[in-house]
Amino acid sequence: MAEARARAGEASASRPLTGAVILVFTLASAFAINPYAYGGGDNRIAIPFLKAFADPGLYPGDYLLAQRPYYYTYLWNALGLIHRVLSVGLPALFFGLYLAALFLTFLGVHRLSTTLFRSPAAAALALVLLAFPRMTLGGIPIVDPMLTTRAVATPIVLFAIVQHLEGRIGRAFLLLGLAYLVHPITTHFGLAMLVGATLVRPRRDGLRRLGTGLLGFLAVASPLLLWRLQHAPPSLHLGLADPEWVHALRARSSHHLFPFSWGWTALVHALAAIALLVLTTRGWGAADERHRQVRAAALALVVLGVAGTVFSELEPLGLALLTQPLRAFAFVEFLVMVLVAGHFVAGADRPLRRADALVAALAALWAAGGPRTYALPMIEAVVVVIAVIGLRRAGWGVGGAGRSVAATTALIALAASACVVDDALLGAGSTFSITGLDPPLHRDIGRWARTHTDRRDGFIVPPFEPGEFRVEGERTLYADSEDGTLMNFDPAFGREWSRRMRNLRAPDPASGQGDFCGLSVPDLVAIAREMALPGRRVFVVWPCSGRPLALPLRYRNAAYRVYEMPGDAATSR
Repeated sequence: MAEARARAGEASASRPLTGAVILVFTLASAFAINPYAYGGGDNRIAIPFLKAFADPGLYPGDYLLAQRPYYYTYLWNALGLIHRVLSVGLPALFFGLYLAALFLTFLGVHRLSTTLFRSPAAAALALVLLAFPRMTLGGIPIVDPMLTTRAVATPIVLFAIVQHLEGRIGRAFLLLGLAYLVHPITTHFGLAMLVGATLVRPRRDGLRRLGTGLLGFLAVASPLLLWRLQHAPPSLHLGLADPEWVHALRARSSHHLFPFSWGWTALVHALAAIALLVLTTRGWGAADERHRQVRAAALALVVLGVAGTVFSELEPLGLALLTQPLRAFAFVEFLVMVLVAGHFVAGADRPLRRADALVAALAALWAAGGPRTYALPMIEAVVVVIAVIGLRRAGWGVGGAGRSVAATTALIALAASACVVDDALLGAGSTFSITGLDPPLHRDIGRWARTHTDRRDGFIVPPFEPGEFRVEGERTLYADSEDGTLMNFDPAFGREWSRRMRNLRAPDPASGQGDFCGLSVPDLVAIAREMALPGRRVFVVWPCSGRPLALPLRYRNAAYRVYEMPGDAATSR
């Protein structure tokens, strides 16, 4: 009893230190190693949805906003409510929530490691592996550099796994229900892991606790499940995959959905990760319940990956293209981080073995994917090697936990400094931005649109420009390359998006190229007529300096001209 109390007191005393360590990792990642950026990627869809929720008068007639009923998440509704009621600016709101989600992701990995290995040193090394950005299968970043529904749901799923390993199975499934309200796709992977982990418990106990856990999950997730039942795209059939839809997905999103197009590097990465799962758990005893649960969870993820390959490439199914089971591999990455770190720390007091060299080689191969700059893998390698050598030579175990954690935290701070120096000397500067990364001239056009045009007005913009016009300009667009992300949920939207991209002379969205400057005034008039609404004016953002249009010029800067379409083309009668 006295020993248990001592351990509880030690754990309580270490919580502030753990929080400080996690905070250092969070800030090092967000500001330097994996810099945060506002307004790009999925934000180009999420922010207009959020703004329209807070102010329903924005984006009238925008075909993208019509997809909001099929974009199943309550996260943007909640942020829209905060934005509207408390008048909190979106950049500050996004950055604050991003830091919180990132902190919880690091904390979730830390908790997962300490639950399995009871070693602060192993947890600190796992954090090092998490801190450096890399992509998993399907082009999914392990740590998002922006606020997304996936970034918020991931730590909730990680904590659900920890709760399950600690025997709190009901609480684990309740957490998954909460994650489902944020991002159903990520939650499906957590659900597969927890179902597998529960089934390996003794039969009667496992089935009973699985049943009660699933009921708790359904109770919490029910609002979004009802939303899904009430608002399902008529064109989506879970057992079928419309060939035209599949063709459009291949053209736009093959890097997410179709593994046969990913090349050998993706296969090597996947095999290295699976081999690491096997090697780092090979010595685990079969009697340890937590070990059985981790193996079952990992097996569930691998099965999902195989199913995703079969039902996207060999026999396409609507359900697989909708749920994207290959993205489950992101949680394989989290397990690999924890298990590899635990393997090296557990072996710190014994001589090196051949298996250690094989694990090290496979870990290097696994960690090489998706660097932000050429220098980043070298920085990571130096940090990891120093940490591992220090653990082995100093024999940092439980007694030296403070030294190991402090030294590893110092290493990550130095790594962040090295990334800043790399950006300044060798790169094009840091990509960190709280307010957005739009090129200044593109942002200037968006601001002009927001301040000098009516919210009913519409714009025809080049589909492959680096900035996002809806975010800054708050005006309806004809089409944009990023809009195609939503075709995953609605085949009819995919067909419409493809048609609009062809009208903008962008027939191959995957190439990021087109012939927007080849559009004639009659072509633009035809597009403007599609956008016609009562009282609407339609403008064209024209980047083609060598080919001015015979239309009224309303604004210009060094990179763009804004022309207004004839009134009879823009206004319906």
